Amino acid sequence: YLRQLHLHDNRGEEDEHVALGQGSIDFKSLFGLLRAAIKKPPVLTLEPHKENDLWPSIEYLERNWP
Repeated sequence: YLRQLHLHDNRGEEDEHVALGQGSIDFKSLFGLLRAAIKKPPVLTLEPHKENDLWPSIEYLERNWP
């Protein structure tokens, strides 16, 4: 029963919290799995460490979120 996702990207070197799409996490595959598995989308929590990474994350979601 997935209710919430805590999302940020990173490049695999440390817990960087960069904008979605700017790291190595394959969110498109994750979102495809979620689309197939759940009926109601979960609440999304974005946690970039820099304010400049917030809007690129929102724009990424607009393009890729089911």
